[in-house]
Amino acid sequence: MEVKFDRMDFAMGNMENLNSGFGPELTNATRHYIAMVRKYANLLGPKEARRRLLEKRDEVAAYCLPCSATLDFEASRYRSS
Repeated sequence: MEVKFDRMDFAMGNMENLNSGFGPELTNATRHYIAMVRKYANLLGPKEARRRLLEKRDEVAAYCLPCSATLDFEASRYRSS
């Protein structure tokens, strides 16, 4: 699981530049990242799932505001107790 997240983080990090910020690549990667969090949500727990989504939101906010909003909305589904 961690290897998959590391690969995704690396791939998304390479997309974060002015040329691709509003292209479909980062949007698709955001959807894929959310799908991975959903897949592993039971293993991560709500607190960690939310943390990862909010951290990724902060990373992409400067490059893709719709991606940031999508990640923020998804994070709102995971309330830590």
